[in-house]
Amino acid sequence: MRPSKRKALVTLVTGCVLSTTLGVLAFPKLKYYEQPATGNDQPGGIRAGGGGLYGTGCAQDWGVKCSHCHINDNLQQGMITALIDVYPPFVDVNGEEGYVPGERYTFTFDLAGEHLINAENVNGIAVAIEDASGATAGDYFADSGVDSIGCMSAPPADNDPTLMTTYVYGRCHAVLGTGKANAVSWTFDWQAPAAGGGELTLFYGIVDGDSAGDASLGDDVVEGTRKLQEGS
Repeated sequence: MRPSKRKALVTLVTGCVLSTTLGVLAFPKLKYYEQPATGNDQPGGIRAGGGGLYGTGCAQDWGVKCSHCHINDNLQQGMITALIDVYPPFVDVNGEEGYVPGERYTFTFDLAGEHLINAENVNGIAVAIEDASGATAGDYFADSGVDSIGCMSAPPADNDPTLMTTYVYGRCHAVLGTGKANAVSWTFDWQAPAAGGGELTLFYGIVDGDSAGDASLGDDVVEGTRKLQEGS
C-alpha cells in the first residue's frame, strides 16, 4: 500500500473497531466519503471521513467493506438481501454471466427485508466494477445527472434539488447512494468497457441504517460480488 492510503485505512478501520463502545458516526452526506479519515474541521468537533474508501470491498477500496464499520451486534444481522435488476440482461458466456463490450446497462438495486426503521432513516449503497488489475472497468452514469467520464471533483450541496438516488464524484471509482431519507432503491447506468476488458468483478454493499446517520452501530448489511465474463 502507498503510505497515504495505509494511514487512511488503518485510521478508518481501527476507528470503527475502537468505537464499538464509543459510537461511530455514519456517512449520511456524500461529502464524508472523500473527507480525511483522520478527521476534519466540521463545526462542533472532529468527524472522520472515508478517506476515499467507499466500503465496496473492491481493490481501490483496499478491501474495506461496509460491514467493517456498520456493525450489528444483535440477532437481527443478516436479515436483508439485495435484489439486483440489470437491463438489458447479461448474456450467457459458457454458463456464466457476461457483458457485451460497449453495451450500456441500467442497474436497479433494491433493499429487501428492511427491518431497522426510524424516522428520517438513512440507508446506503456503494457499487464498483473492476477488471482483473483492480482498475475501474467501464463508465458510470448516476441518475443525478453526473458521470465518471466528466468526473466531479467535489460533492453536491447537501440541499441540491437535482439529487436523485445515486452520485459519482472524487475518484469516481464507485457509485454512491445520495443519502436520501428512507431510500430503498437505487438506479444508475454502467457502460461496459471496449473489447479486451476480460473478466470483471462487480462489488456492492447495502446498509440498512437505523438512524439519520447519527451512528453506524446496530446496522444490518448485505454485501456481495458477481463475476462478469466478456461476451460478444
